[in-house]
Amino acid sequence: MSCVVAHAQPSISIEELVAKVYAQNSAELHQGYKMPWIEEVNVRSETRDWRLREQRYSLRLRPISLGERRASSKLYNSWKEEIGILKLEKIYDQVADIHKDWVKQDFISRKININENILDLLSDIEKVAVKQSAIDADRLNDLIGVRSRIATLINDNALKAINRKKIIFELSEILDEEYQIVADSINLESYITAAKEALVITDKPSISPSDLLDLETIDNEMELEKAEQNRVLDFVALQYRGPHDNDLEERVSLGMSFNLPFYTSKKLSIAKLQVEKERELYRIESRKKESLDKLKGIKADLIAQLSEYDSYKQLYQKIEKENLQLITNMEAQAFINPTIRLNHEIQVLSNQLSLLAHKENIIQTYLEYLKASDKYQLGISDLSTIK
Repeated sequence: MSCVVAHAQPSISIEELVAKVYAQNSAELHQGYKMPWIEEVNVRSETRDWRLREQRYSLRLRPISLGERRASSKLYNSWKEEIGILKLEKIYDQVADIHKDWVKQDFISRKININENILDLLSDIEKVAVKQSAIDADRLNDLIGVRSRIATLINDNALKAINRKKIIFELSEILDEEYQIVADSINLESYITAAKEALVITDKPSISPSDLLDLETIDNEMELEKAEQNRVLDFVALQYRGPHDNDLEERVSLGMSFNLPFYTSKKLSIAKLQVEKERELYRIESRKKESLDKLKGIKADLIAQLSEYDSYKQLYQKIEKENLQLITNMEAQAFINPTIRLNHEIQVLSNQLSLLAHKENIIQTYLEYLKASDKYQLGISDLSTIK
């Protein structure tokens, strides 16, 4: 006899999902590197004329200066930090994608709700069309037309629901564990306000942390090269000759080698690193200009989209007010076909769908602004959700 145990997926909000994404990718790297005090240890044995009793032994040590140890540790930390930055940049991109998908699914939900309201009105129009077509066969086309609109809208809502479910499922699958995302809604007005506020903010060029780290790495490489160049003591050698039959010939000697820094060949390496630094500075300045140009373009799009949204909003309000006044006046004077008012209400909802599409464009453009200005690197976890 077998038993089946069902495990319910734990539910989390979108903010908790983002927090878990940050936590999942914040593992510490291994410990730092420390250069040893001795770079090279060399042991030699030499026999002259194959006389084993006249063996010669030598021990050669090449020490590392304190400056080299410090510079090498800083250089290693730069290399290690690069891994962390690459990891963080991946997280920022992932959070940006989560934010974008969350906004997308919210707008799908809003469109479905408006379509449901339109379907309710179309259902009332269908009832009127059924009665009218029973009296007047010429009104049968109206019935066929409204039923076609109903079928099309139901199918459209079904496809939208499938798409939204797919987005929610993919968000739930981001983490290694299984979670059920709790659906909620974003605050559209907060996003629109934030988009307008972005237009008055003075733009600063977005500089990637990896670019700054490249400069730091070059500086650390130069520091290590200079430390190696300034090394005075090259090596220490201890030599033992013997044993011999004559005890006076057995002896120990100490040898030392010193460098003259101003004759070193490392100067070319340092000059090369200086050129690399200048080249990297030039690239950073180019990227700064590209960043500012991109932000300028995004803001131009935002201005156009906000202006278009306000224009259509005013236009729809004007049309809806005038049409409603005409219908009210007509109803006060005589009996009119009820479908006129129903169609007016449907048109109002259709205008809401149009304005919703404009809002979606504005918010998606604003999300592009956040990404282009590196706002996600502030550790964004508040997606402005409301219960």
